[in-house]
Amino acid sequence: MTAEPAPSVVCPACGTPAREGARYCKACGTALAPLAQCPSCHASVPPSARFCPSCGIRMVGTRSAAPEISEIPASPVQEASPSPERSKDDEEDALETARAEIEAARKRPASAPASGLLANLLLFVALLVAIIVVIRVMNEGKPKEVSPFEGGPPPSSASTPPRAAPDPSRAVSGQVTLAGVSAVPGATLFVIARIQGTPDRGPPVAVRRIPNPVFPVQFSIGPGDVMLPNMPFDGPFDVRARLDADGNVMSKAPGDLFTSTPTTARPGDSHVEVSLDARIP
Repeated sequence: MTAEPAPSVVCPACGTPAREGARYCKACGTALAPLAQCPSCHASVPPSARFCPSCGIRMVGTRSAAPEISEIPASPVQEASPSPERSKDDEEDALETARAEIEAARKRPASAPASGLLANLLLFVALLVAIIVVIRVMNEGKPKEVSPFEGGPPPSSASTPPRAAPDPSRAVSGQVTLAGVSAVPGATLFVIARIQGTPDRGPPVAVRRIPNPVFPVQFSIGPGDVMLPNMPFDGPFDVRARLDADGNVMSKAPGDLFTSTPTTARPGDSHVEVSLDARIP
């Protein structure tokens, strides 16, 4: 059995023997030979330097993940009276550490004073202003649109065709008479034209209003009296009359006069006779 060769290298930090050719101590990780370059910034380092003159890192080797081996405690006599050389070394180490930290802080780049949040806010405001300007330029010169839920100006005459003037030749004319009933003073007369055969309810085709009538009353009802826009004034019609005391054709009050039997007429007919012959009880 071959005996292992005696170690030729001893760790300068903890005194642990090391094999020949080893670069770091297996116990504490201290470099066994001085490094020619800094392991952090790769700057040239003198063999006697304890710290890198460029970045300030301590040149004692990289510690392993295992907990460090504590130093052998000194005897009570040594703790009571520490060596002057040990205190001097500690002071030199602290001074070198402070110098290295100052040099490293001097070489670090200064942080940007502007805040990232403030920069993002200014960018958002600039984009918003650009969008508003683009929209305004695109809509410049275009006609303003009016919402259907808001009031607005009436449509221009250029887009809406003019309504044709009523044809007076299609009007139905004649007179309204009283048949066995007396008129109500101050009442309003309504001449009503409905499509022949339709009930006497709902909106009629045309209505003519005559206030304060004097009987017999001459009337003319035609396309200009239609109830709904663009409704054709086509017959034949049932023509009736109402004498209303309050002037409201939609209401029926006791004492109002009306036509019990309508008169048939066609557009353009004249000399049409309509009688008020019944009274609302």
